[in-house]
Amino acid sequence: MKTIALLTLLSFSLFAFKFSPMSLELESSGQKSRGQYYLENDSKETIAIELQVAKRKMNLEGKETRKIDKKSFQVFPPQLILKPGEKKSVRVIWKGKNSLDVEKAFRLIAAQVPLEFDKKKKGSGIKILLKYVAGLYVLPQTKKENVIVQNSQVKKNKIQIKIHNKGNVHKILDEIKLELKGKDKSYQLSKNELKGIQGENVLAQSKRLFTIDLPKSFESTRNPQVEFEIVK
Repeated sequence: MKTIALLTLLSFSLFAFKFSPMSLELESSGQKSRGQYYLENDSKETIAIELQVAKRKMNLEGKETRKIDKKSFQVFPPQLILKPGEKKSVRVIWKGKNSLDVEKAFRLIAAQVPLEFDKKKKGSGIKILLKYVAGLYVLPQTKKENVIVQNSQVKKNKIQIKIHNKGNVHKILDEIKLELKGKDKSYQLSKNELKGIQGENVLAQSKRLFTIDLPKSFESTRNPQVEFEIVK
């Protein structure tokens, strides 16, 4: 899941920066236990950015909770200043266990901070600050994918799909199929109709419940059957 937030503060300018990648996978030991994120200031003002790592959890409905974690990673530098047009990289190094049975899921948060660089500037207004929330994962020694559809049903003109990721790594639901079947007809939902499931993330050893609208052509169908498939 990609997140870009906007923070509104007092000033005249619109500050902006580019950030990549939006998801990074590390190993728990060796050279691949470290990685890099890249930042570029594409505004006309000097900006300051603070970087933090947070543990992440997701409930059944997909609501994410985060807790700042200052021990699991070394982030260098944790703060930086970017001049207009300047590019810099930030290193993240895993400091946890050398061997994991289950993938660990985190967020790398890169947020602009409201610092005044030009002391001659005065006045007030609106300043929009950016915050990127990227994926950061530490992989287990051996990947084991095992995602099952635990339940699929139609309830009150809504399609409900419950998915259980029994594997030890997260799963992005990129390629999925959902077909409805009635007594005399069938219908396969388009990618647009699958919004709310398509591209969603199911963290390792967790469950997600997805609810989307039933197509109108099936609203009057009695006891429609749902066939849901995770292609890969």
